[in-house]
Amino acid sequence: MKSKKFWMAIGSLVFVVGVIFWMQSPKTLELVILHTNDHHGYCWANEKDQGGFAKQMTLIQRARKNNSNVLLLSGGDINSGAPESDFHDAEPSFLGMNLLGFDAMAVGNHEFDKPFEILKKQEEWANFPFLSANIYDKKTGQRLFLPYIIKKVGPLKIGIIGLTTEETAYISMSSEDFEFRDPVIEAKTISEKLKPQVDLLIAVTHMGVSEEIHAYPERGRSDRELARAIPELSVIVGGHSHTLLEKPVQEGNTLILQAGEYAKYMGELHLKVSSDQKTVLSYEYEMHTLDQNILQDPKVVDFLKPYWLESRKQFDQKVGESKVFLDGERMNVRTHETNLGNWVTDIFVKRTKADCAFQNGGGIRASIEKGDITFGDIQKAFPFGNTVVVLELTGSEILEVLDRSASFPRPAGGFLHVSGMTFKIKGNRIQDLKIQGKPVSLAALYRVATNNFLALGNDGFDMLKSKSFNDTGYIISNLLLDEVRKEKVISPTVEGRIQVE
Repeated sequence: MKSKKFWMAIGSLVFVVGVIFWMQSPKTLELVILHTNDHHGYCWANEKDQGGFAKQMTLIQRARKNNSNVLLLSGGDINSGAPESDFHDAEPSFLGMNLLGFDAMAVGNHEFDKPFEILKKQEEWANFPFLSANIYDKKTGQRLFLPYIIKKVGPLKIGIIGLTTEETAYISMSSEDFEFRDPVIEAKTISEKLKPQVDLLIAVTHMGVSEEIHAYPERGRSDRELARAIPELSVIVGGHSHTLLEKPVQEGNTLILQAGEYAKYMGELHLKVSSDQKTVLSYEYEMHTLDQNILQDPKVVDFLKPYWLESRKQFDQKVGESKVFLDGERMNVRTHETNLGNWVTDIFVKRTKADCAFQNGGGIRASIEKGDITFGDIQKAFPFGNTVVVLELTGSEILEVLDRSASFPRPAGGFLHVSGMTFKIKGNRIQDLKIQGKPVSLAALYRVATNNFLALGNDGFDMLKSKSFNDTGYIISNLLLDEVRKEKVISPTVEGRIQVE
């Protein structure tokens, strides 16, 4: 009897200790955040069976099957890139995102490449909110988009703040009617409002990881600055710098994420969250490469196919041939002379009979492979619909423009490719500038061809804003198409026009 009572007492004690331990141990739940950014219309897998929405859907469905608390977010820049999407004003991109079940997206600078009416139409297509707290209408003083949402994910209330780079005012065509305020200041105000209402606070941004990506730091705050200013942010899902972060950048207690570009990757963050104190206890992260090992979801493939077929009727027609690879790689066109940059600026000079020409590297969006050239290839490399313009500048003003280009930390969208000119870049200045083979005359007037985007003072070239110009009406992609058809075979080279020391 005593032995039985003893063991009953021991059992009771173990039970009580277990209950106490259970009550004191942190109860956790898991939140999964899937994210992409800088999609730029690349809905379809490429010729190497890489990337695209159908592969993303396979990962999304897997995550939702294994977890009940899943968020799907985009860091913005859905527009301007793949011609098959641009041809339809990005309708396949936004309706495809509906199919994938996105919860929210940050508004990117390339959302302003086309007239604002198209952006509003895209917002109507979307079943998810466009978020940006720092874009205001200059006339009304009102925000253009929702600044934040509070999203219920399982038992968690999550505040999601959207932010857009201030650089949009300088690097996008349809931004002149809008004010892009300091995103950090806007986010601080909103975060103070949201903190009492939510369990976790995150931001979905289109600002870039680090301040070093910007031509002028004062024109763009970064995700790292945001994290330092608002340590209460648990996560920043970013975009804009096209950075592939294999693991999160940690700034204080804030995790900064970004998943490369062109729907080639998808990030997957697992947060262990204390269910009582609503704090992040730990995390796991995986960056998925959407390669041949990930199958395409057939429903998404079928949805996208009609858009592809309709656009390819125009884009698949052969228009000429290149004997060489035409280099439009993002890193290259933003750092040094390339044969594609030389080719486009040579055509500017040829068609306008200008003395010289320049084209910003940020306006060259893709390479063109050696071999047959289609209109789709040209449209992919020059998707923005910019026109060629001619203006008169003195030699001194040309030198000022080139010095500005040289001053940008490279890689920079404002790096200028040129025709009719040669020079050296030493440090942040131009040396030995020659125009038409002769030393520049600072007082002389020269006819200069460029695109209307630069002539309006964008990409950091505000000194051009006050200059009058003649718009030829030639859309760059159509001009190149016409030239290829006439020449039939092209083989531009790198000639040493720009020597970077």
